Amino acid sequence: NMENARIDNVYISGCTARGFSIESNSMQSKNHVLIGLHIAECGECGIFLQSGSFSTLDLQVTSCPTAIYTVQPSDTIVLVASQSENCGRFLDTSGGGSENPQQIMIIGGRLDTSAMAQDGEFIRLTNGGTYELQGVQFGGPSDSFRILCGTSENGSRLIVRGCLFPNGAPFAAGQGRAVVESRGNRAYGGSYTVINPM
Repeated sequence: NMENARIDNVYISGCTARGFSIESNSMQSKNHVLIGLHIAECGECGIFLQSGSFSTLDLQVTSCPTAIYTVQPSDTIVLVASQSENCGRFLDTSGGGSENPQQIMIIGGRLDTSAMAQDGEFIRLTNGGTYELQGVQFGGPSDSFRILCGTSENGSRLIVRGCLFPNGAPFAAGQGRAVVESRGNRAYGGSYTVINPM
């Protein structure tokens, strides 16, 4: 098995496709730990995951179409204190549409939304797991910002706590089923005015 790798304070820039790629199909390339990884100006995405899992601390992704793209996670993924700038999407799980119940957690950090994809779907959640967002700040005011939720027959669950969103209606229903639990969040109105909790 290819597992338990650790990368500390590495800068990756100018890749044609992917900055850091986990391409195993065995679901055994897992539990990698990426600390202080900075990825910039890659053609497809900053981090690509075919199967397996990883965790990050102080991840920085700059000027990539997608910061993180997953196909079939086979263990929990935890992203702590991430920073993104000038990315079209931060997280896209639409690569596989897996019904697997693995969890993805985004804890803290600031995710810039000034260069979002035209559809506004800054995060796409299409697998059958539980997703958690805690204390994340999403850029400035934007009417088009959305988190797409929805998956196959088993359904998914999105738990959101203490985040600051670009607008007061950030969740969009995709195909399939999803349950959203939102508590103690706030959102930008016009001119950076913070509106009531949601």
